[in-house]
Amino acid sequence: MAEKETLRREWVNADVDLSFAAARWRKLVRRSHGEGAPTNRRYLELCVFSYMAEELRVGDLCVSGSYAYADYRDHLIPWRQCEQQLPEYCAIVGLPETGSNNPERVDCRTDRGRA
Repeated sequence: MAEKETLRREWVNADVDLSFAAARWRKLVRRSHGEGAPTNRRYLELCVFSYMAEELRVGDLCVSGSYAYADYRDHLIPWRQCEQQLPEYCAIVGLPETGSNNPERVDCRTDRGRA
């Protein structure tokens, strides 16, 4: 497929293993034999990137060298500092400091099983 990356055609003559993809994706990416080039390049790209995004999200796929990128945890403030700033923050945004004082609080534990 790498040699076809500069092509602007929608359908390319490439045989790609789609065993990882759901039947609905395979139907979009591949067309029946005898109808021309078998692989839709754009749908193949969408399929691969959507699977890659999901695998990255759940941790089943990693990017070599990704440790070189920023770690969001480096931008978090220490918990003690957060606790010290909480009263001022709650006063600014108009929220109570504890959840039990919030009349609009939703307890997710009591909503289990509801649609």
